Amino acid sequence: LSSKDGSNASEPSVNVNAYTGVIYAAVISGVCALFLSGVMLMIMIRIAETLIKTSLIISIIFATLYVVAAVISQQIFLMIISAVILFCTCCYAKMVWPRIPFATANLVTGLTIVRTNCGVSLAAYIFSFFSFGWGMIWTVALTGVYDQSCGDIDANADPSDETNQCELNQPAMFGLLLSFYFTAEVIKNVVHVTVAGVAGTWWFSPDEANSCCSSAITSSLCRASTTSFGSICFGSLLVAIIQALKQMAHQARQTDSGIAVWCVNILCFVSFVA
Repeated sequence: LSSKDGSNASEPSVNVNAYTGVIYAAVISGVCALFLSGVMLMIMIRIAETLIKTSLIISIIFATLYVVAAVISQQIFLMIISAVILFCTCCYAKMVWPRIPFATANLVTGLTIVRTNCGVSLAAYIFSFFSFGWGMIWTVALTGVYDQSCGDIDANADPSDETNQCELNQPAMFGLLLSFYFTAEVIKNVVHVTVAGVAGTWWFSPDEANSCCSSAITSSLCRASTTSFGSICFGSLLVAIIQALKQMAHQARQTDSGIAVWCVNILCFVSFVA
């Protein structure tokens, strides 16, 4: 747009270079998360029978080290807190220890399904890339809303100056949060339904789910993306609304805004209905 004198109309300037570090950090974090998830999956498959017991024992060891560190530092409050944590951890381990064989059997069964139908892991990684790409697009949209709302804020001004405060567009923020949580939940639940379908096929018809790219994987993914997609989207929408309201209430509470009361009331109603 141009003004009457031919000059460009004043618009909030967007400094793309200011967000380069954020983009690099997001890319590095995403790559590291994908790598670590693959490593942890291989570790779980190899030590599935002892994984739960090992996790409980490691938790007790770390709680004990926390107590020792508190004693060495001679901090009475930390001693009490660490002792309580150690006591609760030991009590929890004692209570669940008899149930570990049943949980281990379920874990071994699930990992056997994943190992036999390893193509389901590939599908999960593909949807993870979709989720990561959506997160990057959403971040760009959020940056645009922030620059549009707070582009004229002087960063060097007095923080107590009420005329120099950033006020984000609340409806736009709610729409952004809703779209973010909804899309993320849909992607996650499509993978969840696909894995559940493969597990059901492996249990009742093992001949159809005994290879890397078995028919169970393709048929389960097809059902999750077509006939079951409406149910997935509806459930994801309910969860997304609750998560977006919780985030809005949290932000409003930090700024002492009256909108927090409305968000909490709506959140309680939606949670009751859901």
